Amino acid sequence: MAFASTLTINNAAAAAKSFVLNLLAGNSSERIESTSTLTNPVKMLIRHSYTPKKGVNDAYDRHAVTFTKAVTDADDMVHTASVTITMTVPRVSDITRTDLNDLLAFARNFTGVTTNVDSLLINES
Repeated sequence: MAFASTLTINNAAAAAKSFVLNLLAGNSSERIESTSTLTNPVKMLIRHSYTPKKGVNDAYDRHAVTFTKAVTDADDMVHTASVTITMTVPRVSDITRTDLNDLLAFARNFTGVTTNVDSLLINES
C-alpha cells in the first residue's frame, strides 16, 4: 500500500501543510510543501532499506522520514536544515508492535519538549 500523492501534515503552529509528490523511485519518495518555493523548498523524503539475514536472526528493515527546509542568505548561499526520524526494526518476533509504539512515543514526547530540543542544539548529552 502506498501513501497518498499528497500528504497533509500540521506545522508547529498547527497549520495544515500539503506535501505534494515530486519524485517516486524504488524504495523512496520526495514531496514538496505546496506553498514553499523552488529556490527555498520545504521537502519531505521517505526512504526504506532492507538488510537481509547474515545469520540466524539478524535481518532488519530501516524506514526514514526526513523533513528539510532550504533558505538563501544575503550572499545567495543556500543553507538547509533537516530533521530525520529513523526506525530500525529487526525481523524477529521478540520485538512487538507494542515495543515499537513505546519507542515512537519516547521519541515523540522527547522532541515535543522545547527545552529538550534546545539542550540538544547546544550539544548537551
